[in-house]
Amino acid sequence: MSLLVVSLLGGIFVGYSKFFSERLLQILGKLTVVSLICLIGALGAKITLDEAVFNSIGVLSIKALLLMLTSVAGSVVVVWLMEKRLHLFQYDNVVSQKEISTQTKNETQQATNYSFVKRVLITLFIGGILGKVFTINLETLDLTITLSLYILCFGVGTDIGNDENLINSLKSLSWKCILVPFGVLFGSSLGAFLAGLVVNIDAKSAIAIGAACGFYSVAGGVLANLAGSEMGTVAFLANFFREIGSFIIIPILATKVSPVSASTPGGATAMDTTLPLIFKTLGTKVALIAMISGVVLTILIPILLPIILSF
Repeated sequence: MSLLVVSLLGGIFVGYSKFFSERLLQILGKLTVVSLICLIGALGAKITLDEAVFNSIGVLSIKALLLMLTSVAGSVVVVWLMEKRLHLFQYDNVVSQKEISTQTKNETQQATNYSFVKRVLITLFIGGILGKVFTINLETLDLTITLSLYILCFGVGTDIGNDENLINSLKSLSWKCILVPFGVLFGSSLGAFLAGLVVNIDAKSAIAIGAACGFYSVAGGVLANLAGSEMGTVAFLANFFREIGSFIIIPILATKVSPVSASTPGGATAMDTTLPLIFKTLGTKVALIAMISGVVLTILIPILLPIILSF
């Protein structure tokens, strides 16, 4: 856990201090992508090498889907109650010209996001095939997952620290907005815990899966290392389903519930993958709140998951 925290905080410091040149940041970005590919591929290999997990992948997928749905529902309900009971936010109903002019760019970004989802699935599949064909040593896979997690956390931290607009974004919003990620985290964990009771998953694993809030790469890696291949698989799938499902759920919720609560299915992915969708369906102010929530969750998740699993 401590090295994950050091990697994340070290990345934030390096990004914020502008210690790396633009060229080095580009190289780090590519290295982060490679580490993500290695991590997902190693998870795929572990799934196929563990006969019990591989033979029950259908059942595990159903469990993961239920955990995803309940964790999303928990996030939405808790943040909705926060908005309604505590009167946290005010919204402007006017859509600015800037929002309209930016929609084409966001649609392009959304297409890129869908392409990324396809690449993740392909990488997982290829990793599974390689694991089955070459019977890769489990210790090698565990080491690959661990090192990839460190690089991934450092790269994510650097991206956060290097975001010059983040501080200005924070200043433009009420301090109450910082409550949103904690509402998302609590609701998601509670929902997953309740689902865990139904599908017979131990409490700490279920809570950790919910607390990952869509950060599937870290969730899968941490739980695979600390709770076993089966829980690592469920964690990866549940949070991967959450990211994919957000593209369907958020537009539906946009007309059903309050704006910020409608953005909560994105979880940690609201800082990047699902941000264009949130911007398009819910507007600039909600997108800004969701982005900051996503940043906070992205920082907290690698720290919290090992703590939850240590009890």
